[in-house]
Amino acid sequence: MQVFLLMIEWSMTELTQEAALELAQHLRLTINRLRRVVRAASIIEAVSRPQEAALSWLNRQGPLTIADLARWEQVRPQTMGTTVAGLLRAGLVSKAADPADGRREIISLTRDGRARLHEIAIIRERDLADMLAVRLTDADRRALERTLAVLDSLTSNDESSVRRG
Repeated sequence: MQVFLLMIEWSMTELTQEAALELAQHLRLTINRLRRVVRAASIIEAVSRPQEAALSWLNRQGPLTIADLARWEQVRPQTMGTTVAGLLRAGLVSKAADPADGRREIISLTRDGRARLHEIAIIRERDLADMLAVRLTDADRRALERTLAVLDSLTSNDESSVRRG
């Protein structure tokens, strides 16, 4: 009887883990799809999507080499070099010799690059706000607010807010 109960407990734990994995996958895919839909809503003048991504990485990570940027974006260094060249011409990034290895160059965001990235974020947020206003009912927006509160609890630094099975 005890073995049978252990088997049931293991089976329920496994189901819960499987359900949690499916939920996590669905959440990740939905967030990625939402990000693509919002990006597609507006074309940002003078900044391509690869350039926007490179600016975002530099903003989050700080100065990086072209090879680092290429790894983050999962593209070839030559492709990222072309992307960075356009950003350099636009004055959105600068490059300097790597103090640790003079053969490498470090790419940094310029003041204009930060300002442009801020402008892009505002455009993206307005596009998302328009989508929420047009496509969701009042009840859907309230449900989204409750969902965001749950997601906020996942990202809080308070370890006690994370329930462990």
